[in-house]
Amino acid sequence: MSCRLDIAPRRRGHRRSTTREVGTARRQLLPVAALLIAGAVLGGSVATSAAVRGELRASFTRASVQYVELFFTAAPYPDRQGDEPVVRTPVTLVQHGPRPMTYVVVAQASTSAGAAAPPQRRTVTLAAGASVSIVLLVPLPRAAREVTVAVQLAGRSEALHYRVTPAAP
Repeated sequence: MSCRLDIAPRRRGHRRSTTREVGTARRQLLPVAALLIAGAVLGGSVATSAAVRGELRASFTRASVQYVELFFTAAPYPDRQGDEPVVRTPVTLVQHGPRPMTYVVVAQASTSAGAAAPPQRRTVTLAAGASVSIVLLVPLPRAAREVTVAVQLAGRSEALHYRVTPAAP
């Protein structure tokens, strides 16, 4: 025979937890605690990594960045210059940064078979914060049914591509 001694008086509606309920609650808290510990360890290792700290610092620090925007002002379209078929290619450059820069804009039309016309080049100097719109007359390869006009800045990664169907001769 066992004797159970309750020291605290029971309140009305109060039920004492059973051992089974306490064990279930502990099992439910175990995955949550494990996730919290793993998150703390991961967060601590990330915070101590020099590369991560440097990347976070760069993302929150205002830096004077020198870059240029290159975009089509309007859709390139087929045209003629005298007897020669060309693609009129209007582009705009916008200079961002504290100093003026000079860019060489190169435009060339090519077919999917690899035939290409000579490239058209234009040198543009932009003051800090300035923009310029230009129209390049890009010659077409002979007997081309469909061409891709590629516009890029020489020596840089900025590039645009546009597919054009030339007008019938």
